[in-house]
Amino acid sequence: MKGALKILIKKACGFKYKGIIACVILSVIFLLAGIFYRYEANFETVEFFYLPFSAVGNFIRSISDTKLGELFGYAVYIVVCLSPFIFFIVKTAIKKRLVKRDILSFALWAGLSVFLFFAVYYFINPHRIGIFIDFFYSEEEIIDLARPALVSMIKFGYAVTFYMILTAALIFELSAPCYKNKDKAYVYSKFLILFFATAILFNALFIETIGLRYGISQIKASSLYERWASFNITVTILIYIVNLAPSAFLIGLLFKAYDITARLQKNMLNPDNVVEFKILGRRAAAAVATVMLAAIFENLIYLMYSDRLLYTNFTFAIPAAMLFIACAIAVISKLLIKAVELNEENKLVI
Repeated sequence: MKGALKILIKKACGFKYKGIIACVILSVIFLLAGIFYRYEANFETVEFFYLPFSAVGNFIRSISDTKLGELFGYAVYIVVCLSPFIFFIVKTAIKKRLVKRDILSFALWAGLSVFLFFAVYYFINPHRIGIFIDFFYSEEEIIDLARPALVSMIKFGYAVTFYMILTAALIFELSAPCYKNKDKAYVYSKFLILFFATAILFNALFIETIGLRYGISQIKASSLYERWASFNITVTILIYIVNLAPSAFLIGLLFKAYDITARLQKNMLNPDNVVEFKILGRRAAAAVATVMLAAIFENLIYLMYSDRLLYTNFTFAIPAAMLFIACAIAVISKLLIKAVELNEENKLVI
């Protein structure tokens, strides 16, 4: 009896249950943060994303009052922008050799430096952002959204793009040891799965919740009749809930992928794994369908009630990151099934 109880406790403490508990805890934290985070209607809430860029821009601008200070400012600007590329040079010098995969590494770090030259320039000279606003937005949109909010949105876009490229570069660099060590490859795969799961939860329950609050605040601040204001708020909440569905499906898919990664580490070509691979493929297909259906549903709602809604934000692009993850896992599951089948065929031939 005691032995059976120990086995039960051990199973209950496995990744499946630990993962569910961790997922619930993170979900609650991100959701509460999205609900209670200090929010301003002029997008001040996203300032912390581009705070490092603002700090660099303000520092360079503050020391550029004199000729000497201006030269020092240029030096700081160049060093900051070249720092990703300098990292690549130092890394290559330490290795003392170049391999094929360093071509992509060069492209990522050099691209990051080029992007920084543009991004930091606009943080040093924020008034230049007005060029983008006048080019991409009409006068009515500028009046409706307010110029400071648009400036904040563009700064946020610069910062998020930088973080995305930086994340891609770091993921690529951290994957280097996996080419020589299979155990490290499995550990790294598990890390990536957990990283993507956390990122999806953060976006769905923190970023999207802040977006929901902003949308509701704009509706309440408008001059709509109470009846139409309530209708707009209901639609906004409905779209928010619908957009949570793809994230939920992807989290479930990543849980399954983590479980299968552990199986692969033990015996990749075990015929018993085929059933699990097929389940993974079906979940990936369901995740792809959910991502696309959520975008279609959102557009249909805007199309049907465009005359009653304060804002109609038609979605012309399917969320690329979600779609890529689901499609990649679907393809990998098919390849794994084929690998097992070929292995079994080879055994029969022998």
